[in-house]
Amino acid sequence: MKTITDCLKVKKTYAEQFFYIFSRSEYALKASGFLENKDYVSANWQKFAKKIRPDFNENKSDAFKQAVEYIKKSPPKKQAIVDGHLEWQDFPLDKNTPTIHFLVTMICRIRNNLFHGGKFEHGSSKEISRDTKLIKHSILILCELMEIDDKVKHYFHQPLYE
Repeated sequence: MKTITDCLKVKKTYAEQFFYIFSRSEYALKASGFLENKDYVSANWQKFAKKIRPDFNENKSDAFKQAVEYIKKSPPKKQAIVDGHLEWQDFPLDKNTPTIHFLVTMICRIRNNLFHGGKFEHGSSKEISRDTKLIKHSILILCELMEIDDKVKHYFHQPLYE
């Protein structure tokens, strides 16, 4: 039987790392005032992207450049209902969308695809290698984005618990 301590440890799979980093990112955005008020409060990723756009450098390092290029060339698909069946479709954004805005939209899509559990309609994914690459590259991008704004960086690195 698992204990609470077992459940609180940061896991080592890419999906679990992604969830942890994404949740810390959303916390940091909300704590820093990047808020969207709908029927509920959520992190406003586009407001954040607009703020950091002048300081965003997709050529910061070779690894970061590769991660950005992979997301741009192989963006995640979006689940849709076609003739009563679930299908994965491309929903590309406008080519004029700034890279930073495109990235945060795609990272949120990756989160939605993974978190909402609809990724595999009929068993395992046929593109497991691609899915893993999307998650790994998203982790790198998220970690880099959280370093751009000092206030967001502060909250992102704030201890979750002691």
